[in-house]
Formats: sequence, C-alpha cells, structure tokens
Amino acid sequence: PWGLRLRTGGGTLFLDEVADDSLHASIDGDLRWELIARSPLPLAGRATGRFVGTRLEAEAEVASFDLRTLNALLKTDMVVFTSGTAAGRLAVAGPFNDPDFTGALDLAKGGLRFRYSPAEVGPLDARFAFTGRSFSAGPVTAAVGAAWATAQIVFTLDHWVPTSFV
Repeated sequence: PWGLRLRTGGGTLFLDEVADDSLHASIDGDLRWELIARSPLPLAGRATGRFVGTRLEAEAEVASFDLRTLNALLKTDMVVFTSGTAAGRLAVAGPFNDPDFTGALDLAKGGLRFRYSPAEVGPLDARFAFTGRSFSAGPVTAAVGAAWATAQIVFTLDHWVPTSFV
C-alpha cells in the first residue's frame, strides 16, 4: 500500500511517498519542480523542470526503466515487451499536453514477442533515439528462437502516448 505525505516549506510544496521511500516530488512558487523515483517503481531516476504558462521544459536522467511498462501504453498485442531495462537522458520541451522529446535511452537485455511469431526475440541491446514526437531504434540484430533477425522501428508519439509504429 502506498502512503503519500504533503508538506510545505520555504514556498515549496513537497510530496513524499512514505511506504517504501520510492517517490519524492517538489514544486516551488516559480513552478520549478523536481521528481525523484526509486525502486520498486518501474522507473528510477531524477527529472527537473519548470512550467511556463502551458509549456513544459524538463530534463530527466533515467537510471533504470523497465520496458515492460510500455505494454500498457502501447495497448496492443502486436508487440509485447517481455524483458529489458533502459537508461539514459531525455529532454522534454513544448506544450504540456504534446511536447517534443530529445535524447536517448539505451536498452539492455531486452526481450519481446510479436503477435505472428511463436519465438521470443532477444536478448537484445539497442539505443532508442528521441527526436521531436518520435523515437526509433535500430537496425538491431537479435536472436529469434534458433534464427537471427535484423529490424528497425520508429514510434510516433501523440500527447505522450506511442500511437503508431513502423
């Protein structure tokens, strides 16, 4: 069970997760904020930024991100991530509801399944490069059962959610 504590001090609002110390956030009167996430959350790292009107400017250092978390966002069984963690740096800037992304996350020991293949792909290592409202990886060569395959993928983001991929 989660427990959250809200407190204020020096013109800053703080939010702390108290059950396992996994989440800390703060925002000050100038709308500058910081977010720190730790295990057991599927994302560990630190993000800082600010809100300027309806715009967001932020940078994140991702220490670890469990790629299986993407399955809920993709909302498809066409591609299902079965393993892997990613780490890297990302910057986000633009309208809060649909910003641009720049940076890269490096995937380690990734695994995935495709709807039309009985064999799992992986393990694989790949760099996901973020540019604007898309991110891509590859070309990457990985084991698929007893065979090998090379692939490249591009995801399009719409309002923070991957909406299409090729």
